Amino acid sequence: MGKKYEIALSYAHKDQKVADILGKKLEMAFADGFFMDGLRPEELASAEVFREKLKDIFQRSDYAVILYSKNYSEGDFTSVEREQILEKEQTAQKSHCFIINIDDCRTIDEQMGGLTYIRLDINDMARNPDASGAAEQEIDWKKVSEKIDGIVQNSIKKTIMLHTVEKKKDEPAYLLRVQTLCPIGNQFQWDRDYDWNILGKAYIVEADGRCLKEGMLWPSFWQYIDFEFEWIKGNLRAMPHVKRWIHLNCHLSVAYKLGQVYGDLRQASGNRNLILESSNRDQNIKFVFQPTIPEEKVEDFCVEYAGNCEESADIACIISIKPNEQGNVLETVRHFLDQNGKKCAKICLFHKKMVLEDADTLECMAAYLREKMMACRTGTNCTIHLFPDTAAPLMFVLGARSVFPGTVQLYEYIPRADTYMESLTNA
Repeated sequence: MGKKYEIALSYAHKDQKVADILGKKLEMAFADGFFMDGLRPEELASAEVFREKLKDIFQRSDYAVILYSKNYSEGDFTSVEREQILEKEQTAQKSHCFIINIDDCRTIDEQMGGLTYIRLDINDMARNPDASGAAEQEIDWKKVSEKIDGIVQNSIKKTIMLHTVEKKKDEPAYLLRVQTLCPIGNQFQWDRDYDWNILGKAYIVEADGRCLKEGMLWPSFWQYIDFEFEWIKGNLRAMPHVKRWIHLNCHLSVAYKLGQVYGDLRQASGNRNLILESSNRDQNIKFVFQPTIPEEKVEDFCVEYAGNCEESADIACIISIKPNEQGNVLETVRHFLDQNGKKCAKICLFHKKMVLEDADTLECMAAYLREKMMACRTGTNCTIHLFPDTAAPLMFVLGARSVFPGTVQLYEYIPRADTYMESLTNA
């Protein structure tokens, strides 16, 4: 028995150019859970053996995409794939097949009528439509790519997520992985133990693992994550008894923003039905939140230092709460401020070597940080430049607690360069 895929693409090789664009989008979403036949019959040792392999793949894949066109029925293997897809659909309670019609052909098999149908007429995306009605027009492939990206994100992914959430209604927890960090090099793998990933692979330089790709802006990066997270959370509201188990393998700025928008633990008890987990180099701990709110008692350990400009209204806050000592974070921040022309009246260093062991500790620590940062502000025009190097769950809870009257500018630490990069704000 061969490998079981999450989703498989069926297409005619005459439509290879569109299939390649669609394949890249699906691979970005499903990684090694995606199958696409990249071979032609003459390149196969045995076409019959390959037919049997295809039968198994398309019968056992969770979902299928048919790239339908006038060429589809002429494909070398499309009839084999189509037969398996339709056979599986006959026993499925809900459609697990998506038909993307790429040239507005009007002869779709009646058997395919009940499947999820999406119209993508590439002829509507000609770069310079010819008023004379010429048959051959130059296609705007960038526009085609953008349209396909929308189909993958807003139709295919969301249908699959909805199916996944519905399956969880009788289970105690819904697991969600927020993964925006990529392992360095070409060893990137999805974590298959989780139902879905909000993934930053499309935005992150894989050779570095955390820096944004050239031309990509942090607000656009966050907009993508926020949009996906809200969609999932919206479908979980009908199941308040289901715990939200959020695994944070992400930038600390992203964890902070997620907490700010979705993690208000002081709201109704249903919002405390939460488990946070992190995977980073320092610790991998599960934080289970309780219905009661813990007492906020943390010994003061903030140390204030002079900044680089007494006239500035801004302050820099460094959060370095973790079990291991790594470099001189104060000097790293000072150097960054000077190199990038950031003026701050003072620097507040929250430095403590400790293991964050439970949710109560996270909440108490976040409450302390918030109150102390408020007390350190220089006035109503003060911007807080926040430099974190700690556990993602702490930043999530701090974001949930931190309603500041003013701007909080977040920064991300870059270990390989021992410096920071400007990222998101609390706006």
